Amino acid sequence: MKVEVDKVWPDFETLEYSLIAASTPFSASYVHGMIAGVLCVNGRQIEKCKQLIEEKIPEMNESHGRISELINNLFSLTALHLQDQNYELTLMLAPDDLPMPQRLETLANWCQGFLEGVEAENLPKGTLIQYPMVSEVLEDFMQIKDLSFETPSTQENEKDYMEIVEFVRVGALLVHAECTQTENGPSSAQHLH
Repeated sequence: MKVEVDKVWPDFETLEYSLIAASTPFSASYVHGMIAGVLCVNGRQIEKCKQLIEEKIPEMNESHGRISELINNLFSLTALHLQDQNYELTLMLAPDDLPMPQRLETLANWCQGFLEGVEAENLPKGTLIQYPMVSEVLEDFMQIKDLSFETPSTQENEKDYMEIVEFVRVGALLVHAECTQTENGPSSAQHLH
């Protein structure tokens, strides 16, 4: 499947409200994390990844109109970002003008979705153990998904938050690079630091 490049990156709040209006149990961040997780561990089989996401998130199905369009755009652009040699992955997180607790919650949701996306891929037991850096990133994401949301918005906390977001972004790219290295030759993961 060729990834379409004429898609528009969905607005966080538009996707969030669409998911709420459709009575889904998912947040925009969780949906994007799951999409990224599936694509990172099996991005070479785009159609299979899309089917897996459709099973987990039925709202991606064409019969759901606008919400389907938003999620499909998010899927296509995430696949494109992961294939980009400039490492331009964008995370679907709450905008910076929202309170810190809300932004931390969306970051935790993104990590939870990513972990569930990796798990949903049903790789043979022990497959990811052969990639120690992947296992380390997944362990870090497990800790991030359990962050406290009571952190006040201070200048120091803002700086820490931005560093964690960048860590998650680079971690996802690392998982993708490590999981695709067997087919594409030597890993490019060392260039992500």
